[in-house]
Amino acid sequence: MSKVHHFLGKYSFAAIARSMLERFLTAFGRVTTVPYGRIYRRNTRDPLILILGGNTHKKRDEESRDEDEGDQLETWIKVKEREAQYVQVAGAVLFASTITSLSWPDIDKRHWSAPALWYGAILMALMAVVLGAEHTMMLPNLSAPTRNFLTIRKKLMGKFSAKDNVRPGAIILFSLQAPLMCLAYSIILFLAGLASFVISPLAMNPSWDADAKTVLLFLIPSMAALVTFFVTTQTMHYLAKD
Repeated sequence: MSKVHHFLGKYSFAAIARSMLERFLTAFGRVTTVPYGRIYRRNTRDPLILILGGNTHKKRDEESRDEDEGDQLETWIKVKEREAQYVQVAGAVLFASTITSLSWPDIDKRHWSAPALWYGAILMALMAVVLGAEHTMMLPNLSAPTRNFLTIRKKLMGKFSAKDNVRPGAIILFSLQAPLMCLAYSIILFLAGLASFVISPLAMNPSWDADAKTVLLFLIPSMAALVTFFVTTQTMHYLAKD
């Protein structure tokens, strides 16, 4: 009978639901973070896993371990604060640039997708600025002298994490990377709207005219910018890699 109770306790509805929710949020996070995956892993996920895992595999006294984990937490918070500040600046610039783009001449004659994408970019840029400001104000509270590290650790693990889990909760990870996510998707929406604005006239009237020449001259620097971005990003991540 005890084995039956153990089985039912191990595979209870709450445990199954919690496991399924955690798996869904983890998969959702992997998909949504594709455009900025390396920055997300370096600045958010991996440091948190290290902090929550602590030094449990080492035989160290509790006080020394808490101090070490507290130092790691403080360093990570400073990194996230700088990230939030950069996101605010970039989001504000993108917000202003997108609004200016909506005032371009002949925009009402372009394909509807261009302004629609830019409206989405404005919303995401605004969210990036707002969430970045919230992170800048709230993150220092995690390292306040009055906060107990075990309490902070429990909060970072989330409500749906298993008791023996040393990984941050999926909802916690999603919230901590939300400003960067909004900025990344705002950039994508802006560029997609720009491409639609430039290319749509040629798609509607395929002929070698001024619109076709505009598309050609647009694609050349676009390819150069894409190659430069890829090479620079790969180089910087290589230099930052441990």
